[in-house]
Amino acid sequence: MNWLRRKNLKFISLSLIVFFGCGSNPDRVSIVYLFDTSGSFHQNALPDCLTLAEKIFEEISDVKGDFQIFPQTHQVSTIDASSVKIGKGCSEEVKDSNLFSSMEENSSIANCLKEVQQSKRAQYTDIRGALYNASQSLQFKDAFKAIIVFSDLHEDVPKAKTFSYNLKDVSVFVVHEISIEQINNPSLIDQDKEVFVNLLIQKGVKKTDIEIMSLKTIGNDPGQVVTFLKNSLLYN
Repeated sequence: MNWLRRKNLKFISLSLIVFFGCGSNPDRVSIVYLFDTSGSFHQNALPDCLTLAEKIFEEISDVKGDFQIFPQTHQVSTIDASSVKIGKGCSEEVKDSNLFSSMEENSSIANCLKEVQQSKRAQYTDIRGALYNASQSLQFKDAFKAIIVFSDLHEDVPKAKTFSYNLKDVSVFVVHEISIEQINNPSLIDQDKEVFVNLLIQKGVKKTDIEIMSLKTIGNDPGQVVTFLKNSLLYN
């Protein structure tokens, strides 16, 4: 039995080396989920986004899945009228697990997502404030850090503010759905995406660590989101 156990351990070690590459390995995962709660996005896209987010969480936190890095911190917040002050904040910790035993209880962000679901429709969309909040929530050393944004990316605030923060080594995936305003003015779609991407790059995110895909393309399948995050983890 000892030789079989050693063989299994050797296989696991080799698998981890192949998966993580030869660079420095993160010792935890930290992900922030940001949900747009304004305008037509709140009414039409938010329910599907919440379902998708729960599936993304389940796949990443699965002890038998591809993200064999623990502990994990999953934080949920909103992009609303004044994200930097009143954005909802809720988190779930997925603790380190033994590869040879099952977890005693299942982790979940269902309660956090329920808070977002029950939130009132916001008048404005403070994307910069939400990113600032996310940057403050990702203050972990030696962690794989990511932000998953569910939004039309159209920032709408009475007076735009400037925040000083750093998103270096953070991967960003956007689940995008166009708003009624963008339908009425299609030029806003690419314009809003460009402004958002330029903001991320200005704050230190590498262009290769940014992905924007439509909610219609992804549907309720977390696969493309998780694959992007795995690739970011592998090549960072």
